[in-house]
Amino acid sequence: MLTLARRARAAILDDSFDGVVITHGTDTLQDTAFLIDIQAGPAALRGGIVLTGAMRHLDDLSTDGPRDLASAITAAADRSLAGVGVVACLNDELHAARWVTKVDATSVAAISSRHIRRWAVWSAPGSRSWQPRHRGHPSRRASRNPTSPSSRPTPASIQFYSPQ
Repeated sequence: MLTLARRARAAILDDSFDGVVITHGTDTLQDTAFLIDIQAGPAALRGGIVLTGAMRHLDDLSTDGPRDLASAITAAADRSLAGVGVVACLNDELHAARWVTKVDATSVAAISSRHIRRWAVWSAPGSRSWQPRHRGHPSRRASRNPTSPSSRPTPASIQFYSPQ
């Protein structure tokens, strides 16, 4: 997990990516997110670091993996996530890494921030925007023009494979 935290930090600070998406199993996603949040340091101020996973298998009738990945990439590319810290993204919701926990082993709404409300939700299909749920958050800054080619973000995706 420390290697993963260092790679995420390096992708933003050294490789100049605007954000990082990490795919992860959901059983320990909250533990890894918390550690990366602690280790991120100045990288979390410069770009979004998003962990995501899937609750259903890819060949299930209503798989959630592709949508969760697309939501995580969109979130990591959003400049308003800079300064927030590490977040977990499942079921079109963003949860702060320090407060997220797995609450259901079978539902696509598997994670929660319990007493701390989720950080943001996907506002509407096709709108491509996250609606923050916390007041006084850095995301209230003006957003960049998403259609400008020079302002297109470059999120990094880090994959780790365990030896078998």
